[in-house]
Amino acid sequence: MGDGGTTRLRLPEGRYHLEATVLSGRADDPDFHTVVRPLIDLDRDMSVTIDARTTRPVTVDPPRPGARLALVDLAYRRYGTDPTRVLESGFLSHRLDDTHTAHLGPEVGPDEMVDRLNTQWARPDEQGGFADTPYLYGLYWLTRGRYLTGFKGAARPGELATIRSRHVAQAQDARVWHTFAPSAQAAGGIGGWSVGIPFRTPSTVTAHLMAGDVRWSGSLTHTTGAGKTQTELSWLSSPPRAYPAGQTYVERWNAAVLGPVLPGPLPGPLPRSGADHPAAVTRHGNRIVVALPMYSDQSGHLGGSRTGRAATTLYRGRGQGRTMVGATDEVGSGEFEVGSRAARYTLVTSATRRGFADVSTRVTASWEFRSARAPRSGKALPVSVVRFAPPVDARNRVLGSGPTLVPVTVQSQLGKPNLTVRTLAIQASTDDGRTWTPVRLMRRPHGEQVAVVPHPFRRAYVSLRTRVVDIHGNRSEQTITRAYAVR
Repeated sequence: MGDGGTTRLRLPEGRYHLEATVLSGRADDPDFHTVVRPLIDLDRDMSVTIDARTTRPVTVDPPRPGARLALVDLAYRRYGTDPTRVLESGFLSHRLDDTHTAHLGPEVGPDEMVDRLNTQWARPDEQGGFADTPYLYGLYWLTRGRYLTGFKGAARPGELATIRSRHVAQAQDARVWHTFAPSAQAAGGIGGWSVGIPFRTPSTVTAHLMAGDVRWSGSLTHTTGAGKTQTELSWLSSPPRAYPAGQTYVERWNAAVLGPVLPGPLPGPLPRSGADHPAAVTRHGNRIVVALPMYSDQSGHLGGSRTGRAATTLYRGRGQGRTMVGATDEVGSGEFEVGSRAARYTLVTSATRRGFADVSTRVTASWEFRSARAPRSGKALPVSVVRFAPPVDARNRVLGSGPTLVPVTVQSQLGKPNLTVRTLAIQASTDDGRTWTPVRLMRRPHGEQVAVVPHPFRRAYVSLRTRVVDIHGNRSEQTITRAYAVR
């Protein structure tokens, strides 16, 4: 391109934001020089010079020998006086050697502009991708009030947290894609892109993630096929979490029992920050809204799945005298107009999946509760679910036979389970639900509740059926066919 040029614009008086990019070098592989002036008060004729020579390179040192850039996400967010109008601009790449940036003009307030530089690194494979990388680095920096005039970054061990993620296998050797997505709550929730890396299962990846103000949310998606024929089979996700620097965490994905979970505060060692997920079953005015993750794993990662048959139905009343309010062909999902008067309702949902998974092949659940008109902002309804954490291996199997202790947790939208549960009954089956055996409950010395589940002296699948009655008479029942395997 030439050495320069002039562009004339006629604009009304006002406050403006300017971004310009100049290309240099080879036409087929240019360098990019981006200059940003976040504030121009245009009240007279004005000349602004964009000089690519003022830009400086953006660089990040590889966090370890052999690591290669899998993602570059360089962007900024500019806030105006109108909070509903936000400008975000940036680019995605897998290289930084062609990137140069500069700030022009006065700075603005730290809450008026936020830049992010989000890079992710992994071990390359022989095909030029990052399949089955044993590690991933997520390095994330924020700058406030100005655009970057170049940048030089490096990973420092004292700024990183370590997360070891273990992927439990599905029945088939389906591929999983794992992502780690960043966000910074203190900067208005500005987030960032993430790279999806494929793994065979079972497998493990160790992520080294920037700590401090950065929160990270993970996702795990099981797929089959490739390219345009790729199909999502099931998916799991975690809410954003802050990981303190210097700490090591272990996370397990896809471990049985896969079943319904109530989003919100979940038990576990990880510190949390920010708002919890909304309640799963709520009433807003005269509407009952259901958004219940039905295939969440043992660790509480919110989950869904491709299903063959699914239905969610709301009834007014109970037993033989109930009448249908509405129905959907989705599992754990629906919105239903119920009128203004108080009534007792029964919510039923079920789904069947075949072929790609040998656990949780059928999930059914029902809830009976009383509900009256609620504020439009929403009110959580009195439903509960039962969660199981059997000692499964990397293929969702439990070793051995005879009685096995399986930790049990009741989640309730009413509050703490031990204050709201009046009755909890559990049954187990090893013939896919044709016959059922009552399961004894006991408490360990430290207070954990466990189910003493009988296992056969052969390979089999254990199905689990539960019934919960709370102190107000609300009821819930759930059945998970082939909850886990015995080997």
